[in-house]
Amino acid sequence: AKNRFIHYDFKDMTHWINKMNWYATREMQDYYDFQEGKSAQIDESDAAISGTRKKKFGFYYRFPLFFRCWLLFVYNYVFRLGFLDGKEGFVYHYMYHRWYRTLVDAKILEQSITGKPFEETGDLK
Repeated sequence: AKNRFIHYDFKDMTHWINKMNWYATREMQDYYDFQEGKSAQIDESDAAISGTRKKKFGFYYRFPLFFRCWLLFVYNYVFRLGFLDGKEGFVYHYMYHRWYRTLVDAKILEQSITGKPFEETGDLK
């Protein structure tokens, strides 16, 4: 028997921003781990994850800090036609490809200046 249900899991922008802040810290840590030659705690046989990491570390991170997020936004919003998704598309592409990626770069810069040990990021609920 088939069961149908509607799942509304709408969380507001504050929740999303807090979540992205947590992910940005993890991304910064992953960046420095990669730079130091530490292996990631991932399943290397997963082709999708390996492909994403190859694009990220082999291509994306080769561009200058803070410039690369502009390129990513323009690529996704303009060339991949994200603008066709209206206001919601703009908010998504801007917040994910520009804001989030800028936050990651800011955390990378902050870490390079302070050199402080990574702080525990806690759990997200």
